[in-house]
Amino acid sequence: MGALLHIACASRTPVPERVTGRTETYVAVPFPPPPPRPEHLPPKPDDDAVWVDGEWDWDGTRYRWVRGSWVKPPAGAKVAPWSVVRRGDDGQLFYSPSTWYDASGRAMPAPEALARGFVREPRDGGAPAEMNAAATQADSGSPESAETPQEQGR
Repeated sequence: MGALLHIACASRTPVPERVTGRTETYVAVPFPPPPPRPEHLPPKPDDDAVWVDGEWDWDGTRYRWVRGSWVKPPAGAKVAPWSVVRRGDDGQLFYSPSTWYDASGRAMPAPEALARGFVREPRDGGAPAEMNAAATQADSGSPESAETPQEQGR
């Protein structure tokens, strides 16, 4: 029997350096977010760009999906990805949004998106959002809504 040679794709999507979120960024939430949405990455727009995954953002009443994007972070900048944790003693959930920190460890605005990912939506016949007329206009960066468990029953 001959040996089977399997060669995997050696390239990896470059991502920003990550750090752990800080306690003060967490807020209590009544329920967890839906699972992350699988996104298709657009071509890398710049050699220095890194990919930041899409995320659920809590607006105080519901989660909204913010699409992932290619960004060029400033030198030394790091990101603490969004997370949801459950407190052990009473089960309370806490959410922390993604937060960028500069080289000195101070919170900073997120780098500007160079290109955003897209989600194949069943309501669009499975076509990428960029193929839809509404999505071909400049991206406003506005997040997509997710129904809360209370709204799903309406």
